[in-house]
Amino acid sequence: LKELSFEERGAYILMQRILPKSQAAILTRMGVPTVGECVSEFGFFACFVGDATTTHLSEHGGHLVRSKLEGVDEGGVAAGYAVISSPFLMK
Repeated sequence: LKELSFEERGAYILMQRILPKSQAAILTRMGVPTVGECVSEFGFFACFVGDATTTHLSEHGGHLVRSKLEGVDEGGVAAGYAVISSPFLMK
């Protein structure tokens, strides 16, 4: 980053890493359960249709939870290290 110009550095966002608390969970992949301490992250999706002057659609498109065993730094769902689920929200 020290070698980049002020304008080039604007393309990067530096932030503190979030360290989530783990919780006991059962992850099921291809019908095989794995029990362990896991960390999860929420993903929120949006739908946008428009151009430089008009917005035709801009709304929440959905959400999911990605979970993997604590201490796993490898890739995600496609690589086989995480599972996806849909959250069930309760009051």
